[in-house]
Amino acid sequence: MNRFRNQLEPQSLVDAFLKHPPATFQLHHECGNYFFSTNFDLLTTLETPLRQRLLVSPGYRYWSKLLQRPSSFLGTTVTEYSIFPQEQSVEQVIEGLAVAMQTQDLTIIKDLPIDSPLLSAEDNLYSQQLVEYATQHGFLSVEGQALAYVAIDFQDQADYLSRLSKSRRKNLKRKLRSLEQLDVEVVATGDPRFQDAAFRAELYALYLEVYQQSEIHFDLLTAEFFDQILQDQQAQGRVFFYHAQQ
Repeated sequence: MNRFRNQLEPQSLVDAFLKHPPATFQLHHECGNYFFSTNFDLLTTLETPLRQRLLVSPGYRYWSKLLQRPSSFLGTTVTEYSIFPQEQSVEQVIEGLAVAMQTQDLTIIKDLPIDSPLLSAEDNLYSQQLVEYATQHGFLSVEGQALAYVAIDFQDQADYLSRLSKSRRKNLKRKLRSLEQLDVEVVATGDPRFQDAAFRAELYALYLEVYQQSEIHFDLLTAEFFDQILQDQQAQGRVFFYHAQQ
């Protein structure tokens, strides 16, 4: 059973985050809640065109340092939503943040669900009550990233494609044909090949390449985090390998 409300992910993934938080993140535990603190760039979630204009504005390299604010976040970066102990009331959540709010410029309750179809009615009601209570105590409600999901209610690939428009079916079928040029392998976490430290280092290097290419940099997951989840058989995770010409 999951230990937290709003939890969609395996407990082992949460445990790996708590044991090996991202680089530059400091993990804290107050009143049953886990939260992390780091210097947060206020431009992180700014629309790309406006951010690009600011990056080339006069003196940006100097005044941009003022935008790096010490901040605390309630939640994790490996779960879809903020997670809370099952037995904790919304009042206790806000009270538990009191310590963080005294030492940080910003305190953020990260990724609260709003009428999520992936959660129970009880969890959705809890989040609604938490938003209302936090707002009454000085928090501002800010819209986050949209969540996209696909309901697995189709029999097979053909059934799924038949529900799409003609143009979308054509586009997806064209892309799916490229699979003929790839060898796709699915490997369970805990597989013996993940015992090879050199192989894990190779995979982590691929992750770093993706991270460096990203426009938004927030959490840099550590090699130790990946070491733990790749070798965890109980997590029942799946790693997908795509090979092109070997």
